[in-house]
Amino acid sequence: MVQYQPPNEFGQDGYATVLKDGDTVAVITAIKSDQCDSAAITAAIMANSPVTALSAKLAEIKAQEATDQAAQDARLEVAEPMLEKLHDAPTGSAVTDQAAEIILSGTNADDPVLWASAAASEICYTLPSSQNINPKAIVLYAGDGSSGSYFPTGIQRAGFEDPLPAESQGCIQTTFSPGLTDGLYTIKLQKQWTPIFATKTFYLANANVDFSGYAYTDRQLSLWISWSVTRTKATPTDVVKVYNSEGAVIYWLYTSCACQDEPAQTASYAGEVQISLLRSGTHPGGYDIGFFPAGGEFEAANAPDWIDWKAIGW
Repeated sequence: MVQYQPPNEFGQDGYATVLKDGDTVAVITAIKSDQCDSAAITAAIMANSPVTALSAKLAEIKAQEATDQAAQDARLEVAEPMLEKLHDAPTGSAVTDQAAEIILSGTNADDPVLWASAAASEICYTLPSSQNINPKAIVLYAGDGSSGSYFPTGIQRAGFEDPLPAESQGCIQTTFSPGLTDGLYTIKLQKQWTPIFATKTFYLANANVDFSGYAYTDRQLSLWISWSVTRTKATPTDVVKVYNSEGAVIYWLYTSCACQDEPAQTASYAGEVQISLLRSGTHPGGYDIGFFPAGGEFEAANAPDWIDWKAIGW
């Protein structure tokens, strides 16, 4: 039986479609008249019997299944010693290293702090290849994340609307949305909404550093420098650095003592200090200030550039 398509709207004749397996409704055997004896007829009936055809097909399927099973058993025999080694691998081996993880660059793993005031923060992630399901995203949640309350645009260039690259590992340079208050937050690496591959809880802090005032003559420039930092994250070794227009550090101080000697025992989460610069030996083009938590290399805040250095001749 062959399907047929009627003529189309242009009067063109119909076309026969390709014969399909399901179009076959009978198998007919033609026997020459001089060979049409009872034995030939019996053989044709047996060959064309649905029962015979089904038995042959089942035997073919069974033989293929046996071949496939043998191939699978051979692969398992090869893999079994490797699986035993992986199962017995100690903690800290390559198996453990492949666990899904979020890494906050430059933070203390035991007490991670990110700075909303920083120019940028680096958030890295890694996933085992078997868990790398796309699209995936990094999403910011309130507190420890258990409430389910999240901020769709809390992390710039992240969130469900801005998924991560397809690779199983990578890093993003990002900032936090203005208006987020200091406190505990959680980053989740996930699909929308499941599965959740990894989580990382951290404290979001803020810092501010600024030129709070200035005075000048032809020979001397006085600058008032102020700073503030999230009170619970201030440390005695927090540092403020002053740069010239070439990027060289011309002055620095511990905020706890407003000095360069031994830092005080108690942190100063806010303060102001005055410094004076003489014209001799200075470089024209103005100055900049940075705030460095715990005296490290990470700049958590930078001063706004509001002084017209050229206008005042410095």
